Amino acid sequence: MRIFVFMRSVLACLVVALGIATASAASPETTPGPREIAAIDGCLAKADADKTGYRDCVGKAIEACLDVDNPGAVFDCQDRETAIWDRKLNESYAILMQGLTSAAKTRLRDMQRIWLSYLEKRCSYEQLWSPSTTGAMKREHGCRLEMTADRMIDL
Repeated sequence: MRIFVFMRSVLACLVVALGIATASAASPETTPGPREIAAIDGCLAKADADKTGYRDCVGKAIEACLDVDNPGAVFDCQDRETAIWDRKLNESYAILMQGLTSAAKTRLRDMQRIWLSYLEKRCSYEQLWSPSTTGAMKREHGCRLEMTADRMIDL
């Protein structure tokens, strides 16, 4: 019975992760371009050099996206930046996992699964208050961006 519950939890986390990845890769409008990627990478490099916080880099890809490619398409720009932070999060996670003991890997994996579940519940919660409104959609997209960037910074 425990194995079934565990496997169902694993499957649910994978479905959530796949859903996030599929949603961010679903259309060209939400695929980050070189300008958005460079905005984040440049900011992170500057933050490393200046010993400042990575947190200041959140939103840089949106600025680049809105300035040039997509004036007024806030949701697409939020999704583009979320995809960048998600890729960086996955890269950081993979690097971190390489240096851990088996027990630590299990803990980190479990913690990440819990975080993915929380991300989904927390950000979809925004739609409960005013479903299908522009404000609720902007908050939900913004939530996903902020939480993904924060998680990458935490790792």
